Amino acid sequence: MDMHTLKYGCKWLGGRLYCLIQGIEFSKGLRPYGCPIIYRHRSARITLGQGVVLNSDPRVNPAGILRKVTLVAMFPGSEIAIGDYTGLSGVVVVAARSVRIGSHVNIGVNTCIYDTDFHPLDWQARRENDPAKIAAAGVVIEDDVWIGGNSIILKGVHIGRRAVVGAGSVVTGNIPEATVWAGNPAKFIKKLE
Repeated sequence: MDMHTLKYGCKWLGGRLYCLIQGIEFSKGLRPYGCPIIYRHRSARITLGQGVVLNSDPRVNPAGILRKVTLVAMFPGSEIAIGDYTGLSGVVVVAARSVRIGSHVNIGVNTCIYDTDFHPLDWQARRENDPAKIAAAGVVIEDDVWIGGNSIILKGVHIGRRAVVGAGSVVTGNIPEATVWAGNPAKFIKKLE
C-alpha cells in the first residue's frame, strides 16, 4: 500500500486503524469522522482521551468544515495531548513543544492552535532555516472550554477552565477561567456566572 492510499484512503482503512498506524495513543470511544491528517516525529507523542471526536467530514458538522482535522507533533519531544470527550471539527493543532487540551472542550470549525511561530522574525535567521531559532511556547487549554469556529490560538496561551472564545478570535494572551473573550486580538467581554 503506498503512502497516498494510507493517508487518504480512510473510508477503506478506518480512522481508528489509521491512528494506530501513525503511533497515536488513544482510549476507547475515539470517534473519527472522515480521516484526520497526522504527522508525528518518531520521538514525539500524540495522545487522545476517551470519546474524543475528530471530525473531518462536513456532513457531520454543517457549520462549514473546510479541512481535515490535522495533528502535527513536529520535533523530537513534541507533544499533543487531548483530554476525554473533547471535540475538534476541521481543527489544526501544531506542536513544536506542547499543546495540551483538557476534557469536555469544544473547538469550532477551522480553528488553528499553534505553539510556534514557524519562522524566525529576523530575516537572516529565516535564511538559515534553523528550528532552534524559532520562537515556541506551550499552549494549555483547560477543561470545559468552548472555542468558536475560525479562531486562532497562538504560542504561550493558557485558557482557563470554562472560558469561552468567540468565533473568529485571535488569542495572543492568557484567558482567565469562566470568562468570555472575542475579537482580533481577543479582548475581555464578560465574566461568566
